[in-house]
Amino acid sequence: MDNKNCNPIKIYETRINRVLRFINENLEKELSLGMLSREAFFSPYHFHRIFLSIVGETPGDFVKRLRLEKAANLLIIRPEYSITEIALSCGFSSSSTFARAFRDYFNYSASDWRNGGALAYSEKIRNSKNCKTDSKTGKEYFQTEEYFSSVDNYLSINNQSRKIMNVEIKKMPKLHLAYVSHNQGYNSKVGAAFEKLCRWAGPRGLIKKDSIFLGISLDNPDITPPDKCRYYASMTIPEGVEATGGIGILDLPELNCAVYRYEGYQDGIEQAYNDVYKNWLPESGYQPDDYPSYEIYLRDPNEEPKGFFVLEVCLPVKPL
Repeated sequence: MDNKNCNPIKIYETRINRVLRFINENLEKELSLGMLSREAFFSPYHFHRIFLSIVGETPGDFVKRLRLEKAANLLIIRPEYSITEIALSCGFSSSSTFARAFRDYFNYSASDWRNGGALAYSEKIRNSKNCKTDSKTGKEYFQTEEYFSSVDNYLSINNQSRKIMNVEIKKMPKLHLAYVSHNQGYNSKVGAAFEKLCRWAGPRGLIKKDSIFLGISLDNPDITPPDKCRYYASMTIPEGVEATGGIGILDLPELNCAVYRYEGYQDGIEQAYNDVYKNWLPESGYQPDDYPSYEIYLRDPNEEPKGFFVLEVCLPVKPL
């Protein structure tokens, strides 16, 4: 893809719209995260967050919604098709899976939808939008197979409402690290991992004034269950130190990073990441590199008010 002399926002629009069209044209097929991320030319780790920040839904939720809406339309305009035929044609693995998903989304069974539920639902939608009533029947309201499923020209990133962010591009140095692996999510429990790390490093004289403490987030919490996300509580150490007692050693390579300073409480860190992806990245001229993001802790949280952090969010990036 030739990105020379292109508006970076337009590149993001083009890539995400490419995925939206691909989804629209292949709803009956299996649509894995890896497949969709390849269509967007992003890694799966970063694609999910980029898609969510721009479209407002996760890829999985977006696909599921379009499948259900297409099925709802077909139930009305294709009475000759059985419910099972429609379910399979819209990408559902079985009629039972479809039945549960349809009822959860529309609050009607598929058969009730055909027998008046669709009309009642459409009336409710029109009334909720304060639309004027017209003479359309339910069957006329759902006129074509493309009523629900067309997403061409779906996306246009609104630059007017973007939050101004102070993000710097920095060449972050290679770091030799000791780490403790925490596999229970990005939460207050990571403190215990840092405590274990410090209990190991302190007696060995490894905690210096110039030591850097950082956390590496290995999973996207929008994909991996939050309580299973992996996190490395890490610190810089000299070369040649041997790992013992459950401590791991790794090298963080030199990386070109978008760096955003965050000062606030733990519950705002995730939003800081979202702001970088949504408000800064699309117009930056950069895209995420194929490496997990990480945080560098600039102050000891124990010296700040309880739960307050001063850190740098580091997102590895490369040119579009």
